Amino acid sequence: MVHAIQGHFPVRTRRRKDDESFEINLVPMIDCMLVLLIFFMVATTLKHMEKELPLELPESTAAIPKDAEDNLLVLAVDRSGKKYIGGSAVTKDDLIRTLDDAGKKPVKPRIRIDADRDTRYEDVIELVELCQFNSLRDIGLHTRADARPR
Repeated sequence: MVHAIQGHFPVRTRRRKDDESFEINLVPMIDCMLVLLIFFMVATTLKHMEKELPLELPESTAAIPKDAEDNLLVLAVDRSGKKYIGGSAVTKDDLIRTLDDAGKKPVKPRIRIDADRDTRYEDVIELVELCQFNSLRDIGLHTRADARPR
């Protein structure tokens, strides 16, 4: 039964039988949830991936395993003396500029130096001096745990 009021559209007063059974379709919601789940899984694994350099770290009996830190700047030098920041090769000018920027921050980052065991001592000292020149004093050397039994 449909009534029409003058100047208005007709209004339906009775429901049809198929309107009474209302169901929520869950398939689109499940699809969206799976897409979000895959997105976050990929995003979190990409965040923690660090480029691996072909370095053979020296052994130390005092080596302590450390978790990744937010305020950490990783510098590396390989056997040939080539410098890296966070796994990416850089020139000396880029290294100086990055350390200068880090030294000007109100909260100075921790510095971790990764050096191959066959790296010249002078190359490691050069990195340490560049850090100290830019007021970066919290410097650590990355080593691996001593594999020899005690």
